Amino acid sequence: MAAMKGAEKLQGVHPHLLAVIVRAADTAPMDIIVLEGVRTLERQRQLVAKGASTTLRSRHIPGPNGYSHAVDVAPVDSKGNASWDWDLYFKLSPVIKQATRDLGYPIEWGGDWRTFKDGPHWQLPWASYPGTTVPDDEPDPVQAIPEEDDKGRPTLRKGAFGPDVKILQTSLNARGYGLKVDGGFGPKTVGAVVAFQKAAGLVPDGVVGPKTWAALV
Repeated sequence: MAAMKGAEKLQGVHPHLLAVIVRAADTAPMDIIVLEGVRTLERQRQLVAKGASTTLRSRHIPGPNGYSHAVDVAPVDSKGNASWDWDLYFKLSPVIKQATRDLGYPIEWGGDWRTFKDGPHWQLPWASYPGTTVPDDEPDPVQAIPEEDDKGRPTLRKGAFGPDVKILQTSLNARGYGLKVDGGFGPKTVGAVVAFQKAAGLVPDGVVGPKTWAALV
């Protein structure tokens, strides 16, 4: 039985999602850590402003029923910290998906999204669990950074995973940053991106949009 760190962050998470994560922790091939459950609208605004999220309508924000409908969960590495290793998320995700089937609750994984893949993110779908406390007349902010450039390269942020992140890491390594090419946009990759952006005279926000791709590749 794997251990689950940060279980106190499940407080306020919808009981169906909570049950899935607790069940998955019993059979996970590694220890896991809960990074975040409930999120305030103010924190969501801050994440959007930093480019770490693209919308105010986050499932983390409690709905009218008082529950958060999303949770961020990460594998724990050998040092006891949250891992950003893409391979570990591929090992963990089938376990969580099996827990959803066992319990009969539909859940979506951010790692399956086409763009802005989010490995730690699991949420109850809007169609089955509607509701948000964001005012209906408050629009999502206009995005200063498009979701992909004119060559089809997606905008990448912390938490992104996949082959595009490996291309990013390889390109940064060609400039001497010495990253592990694991496809996970974790803290070390963020640090390398910020350092590169500073050196290139770009806004050092850690977000790889069209301007950063153009300067890097």
